[in-house]
Amino acid sequence: MFGRKRKSERLRDLTGEGALEEALEADLAVIYKHSPFCPTSARAIREVQSFTQRKPEVPVYMVDVVRSRALSQRLASDLGIQHQSPQAIVVRKGQPTAHGSHYDVTVDQLERWCSGAAD
Repeated sequence: MFGRKRKSERLRDLTGEGALEEALEADLAVIYKHSPFCPTSARAIREVQSFTQRKPEVPVYMVDVVRSRALSQRLASDLGIQHQSPQAIVVRKGQPTAHGSHYDVTVDQLERWCSGAAD
């Protein structure tokens, strides 16, 4: 089944309030919303894992949108970004600065977003 491969050690599970606060308080972080049943998410998570290898200094938090549905919905509401999956959201000190979904979730795009470069 999709998404059953062992995830990267650098992906941090975002499953509770403490991890959410940690992600939102970071100077820079990526929040990645993943569905374990979606083939597009299976492709996107490989891109996110490649990003963690290229940029290990940037914390990446993963939300399983199936197991943590309420948290995923809260993120959409609190950040003002419509829920998608797969979806990557770059936050700086609690504010979203870039986001994309589906085929926009690539290692190169994540690097551009985190560097502050415009699309």
